[in-house]
Amino acid sequence: MSGSSGSAFPFPLKNTVSDIDRAVIEQLLLDGRVTVSHLAERIGTTPTTAKLHLETKLAGGGVTVVGLVDPSLLNRPMLAYLTVHTLAAADVVASRLADTDDTEWIAATTDLNTVICRISCRDSAALVAFVDDKVRPLDGVRSVTIHSILRWFPTPYSSLGTPPEGRSAVTWTSNSAPDRLPRIDATDRLILESLQDNGRASLTSLAAACGLSVPATRQRFLHLQDRSIVQIHCCISPELFGFEVGATLRVVCLSNSTDTARSLARLPEVTWVTQLSGEYDLAVEVQCRDTAHLSDVYRQVVTMPEVGETELHQYDSVVKSLFRWSH
Repeated sequence: MSGSSGSAFPFPLKNTVSDIDRAVIEQLLLDGRVTVSHLAERIGTTPTTAKLHLETKLAGGGVTVVGLVDPSLLNRPMLAYLTVHTLAAADVVASRLADTDDTEWIAATTDLNTVICRISCRDSAALVAFVDDKVRPLDGVRSVTIHSILRWFPTPYSSLGTPPEGRSAVTWTSNSAPDRLPRIDATDRLILESLQDNGRASLTSLAAACGLSVPATRQRFLHLQDRSIVQIHCCISPELFGFEVGATLRVVCLSNSTDTARSLARLPEVTWVTQLSGEYDLAVEVQCRDTAHLSDVYRQVVTMPEVGETELHQYDSVVKSLFRWSH
């Protein structure tokens, strides 16, 4: 079987992942929209077998293919973390928040009284309205702290998926200036919204979403991809690597926060680094094998000379993860 050397994997996959599934995932890392026929040829199996394993992994086997789009292009440039302090069990509040449209990612923490939530909104007024109208009134919510996200820094293994060589993941600054954004129209936006939900959406389904013919839709899609307005990215569940423990570290920087963010983004366990407004300068998301591994990563971060006060939130459960403005 060709293409299964594992060189594209950020970490070794668990031994329970079969050779053919490893090969399928590796090809998705290289090309998230690889066709079944090309997949079968590359991994040395039949199209029927390739299709079966591909569909199994995408249907709940720990692999998601998404289209990465700057949220400013989708009229949702205001990005924020919410720290929700609860009176009731945090997982109950987290589940209620998961039903709201603006939430992109939600985790309940192991202290059982904190929920961390990432959201995207149209503007600051929409952000405040979301918090006041949909979060604070929830049963069990005691208080909410808003941290606006100012900038995101790519990591080598963002969402535990490795971009092909020579391609970086999408980067953005929150509330990007309109004159710096690429020009797209309403039809492009419909295609991007569909790809954001499913990076492997067929040209037929994209055509139905945007109202164009399939050839015209294909031309639009290729144009968007060539301009890096959308990048197709394969995200791998951390459990496939044996990474069962996740956490967010919030960091106060003692020197240049941009340099510190870039240093932290190079750590292999780090999957997100964002620059924040408020008490903490950075939010750093990590995935680890177990609590001992998390402790090692935490000690590595807090002993960096440019890192000051640090707050650790270990996840008890992640109840929503849409990868919409993952990288």
